[in-house]
Amino acid sequence: MNDIKAIYDVIKDYIRAFYPTGSNYICNPPVTDTDVDYLILAKHKKALAYTLMENKFTINPIDYYEQGKEVLFESWRRGNINLLVMTDIDHFNKWVEATILAKKLNLLDKKQRVDLFNYVKFGEL
Repeated sequence: MNDIKAIYDVIKDYIRAFYPTGSNYICNPPVTDTDVDYLILAKHKKALAYTLMENKFTINPIDYYEQGKEVLFESWRRGNINLLVMTDIDHFNKWVEATILAKKLNLLDKKQRVDLFNYVKFGEL
């Protein structure tokens, strides 16, 4: 079940929003030797985590990203699918805004994408 539509159908009751991101989505031509990333705004995080585990996703312990003491998102992976799960709507919306802008500018350089995302999400370069 690497088809994203099938994955969405399994988790849709536990999420508020779902949006593509990452270089595979942002870049034209797309980067093909990387994960396919999706942002998920969780509605029922525990139920979502249980469902992801049931469907062979594993949480990547390296991908607990923090700003201060607050965990901003978790990375759940299966194959080349990477689901970036978060509960903060402001953080989700900023990530979507950064994705839209990076795609519009077709930022092919990873450092430029990282800088843009850091600026939009945190106001820093």
